[in-house]
Amino acid sequence: MINSNFVKNNTTFIIYATIGMTGVFLDLLFFYLLTTIFKVNQYISNIISITIGLSNNFFWNRKYNFRKYDKTIIRYLLFYLVGICGLMISSFLIFIMHDIMQIDVNISKAISIVPATLTQFILNKTITFKI
Repeated sequence: MINSNFVKNNTTFIIYATIGMTGVFLDLLFFYLLTTIFKVNQYISNIISITIGLSNNFFWNRKYNFRKYDKTIIRYLLFYLVGICGLMISSFLIFIMHDIMQIDVNISKAISIVPATLTQFILNKTITFKI
């Protein structure tokens, strides 16, 4: 059972992670479709799929998590820049796992999401939605 103090103290992260799951789903779905079905280069697919996931996550986090309705364009640009940090982490890990270690590209992509998401949460909480 989850401790109620844990939930109370970590509500923002829990909502962020829940919203993030929808972005991860879209990211993985579009990455799979682009690389496997449409044979698009894995790095181009990664950029496109992350952009779709980021845009989804910004919309929902802005509305339901951080509840910030001002400075939308600036916040989206900051959110996207933070997402670029996640993209760099993800792409580097895909390179290491897939290109060097020969792990399946979709598994590599899924693993890369964890460190990228944690980095993005910290940066978005402390920068994007604090301005």
